[in-house]
Amino acid sequence: MSFPTHSTSKSVKKIIVVVVVVVVVIVVVVVVVGVVKAIVAATVAAVLVVVIVVVIVVVIVAIEEEEEEEEEEEEEEFSQMLITHFATVNEKYTCLNHMALEALRFFSLLLCMSTRHTYISYFSLRVLSILSTK
Repeated sequence: MSFPTHSTSKSVKKIIVVVVVVVVVIVVVVVVVGVVKAIVAATVAAVLVVVIVVVIVVVIVAIEEEEEEEEEEEEEEFSQMLITHFATVNEKYTCLNHMALEALRFFSLLLCMSTRHTYISYFSLRVLSILSTK
């Protein structure tokens, strides 16, 4: 029994070529799939990073706005307290000024009535008229 060497060699070569082509195709497919997976994984990672950064920025902005609102409320409360305080003080001093003005008018009138010198009477009347206009 003898084997035909020429035909065996061609069929072995064909099998080897087919095996090599299949292996190459499998390697190419694995590499392409790996590259696609890597690209998809990188894209997903980039999207996740962007989402995380956006969430952090939104949280920081919300915290800053809340702090600004609290500061504005504190400033408003402080300004209302100052307005109330100064209104009370102004009212007290207005009352005291009115009382002092009335006392000065009374003493100026007494001075005018008690003196016979005209320049003192004139001075007292002048002070009284100045105080009356204020």
